[in-house]
Amino acid sequence: MSIDFDDLVLKPCIDALGRNILYHNKNGQSVHLNAVFDDVTRFHDPILGMDAGNSGIVGSRVVIGIRLGDLPFEPDMGDRVTMNDLDYYVQEVQKDGQGGAHLILNDAEV
Repeated sequence: MSIDFDDLVLKPCIDALGRNILYHNKNGQSVHLNAVFDDVTRFHDPILGMDAGNSGIVGSRVVIGIRLGDLPFEPDMGDRVTMNDLDYYVQEVQKDGQGGAHLILNDAEV
C-alpha cells in the first residue's frame, strides 16, 4: 500500500504555512498558488569554496516550496515568481519525488 505523501502532508502544510504567490512561466501563463517561503536557506557553494581554498563557504538564497500539482505546467528555470510585490526568477527546480519541489530564486531586480 502506497501513501499519498502529496495529499496527506504537502497539501495541508502548504495550506497552513503558505503565502499566496503569482507564478509566471516563460510562455506567458500565470497562476496564483500558495508556497512556503524561506529567505534564509543556507547552502554550501563549491565554486566559492574552491576559490577560498575549500573552506566551506556558505551562501544564502530565497527558496519557495510548492506542490507540483498546483501548477498546470512544469516549473522551469527562468520562470518568474511575484511575492509581496517583489519579482524573482527561478534559478533551479529541485523536485522532491513526493509531489513537491523547492524553487531556488534570484531577485529579478539585481
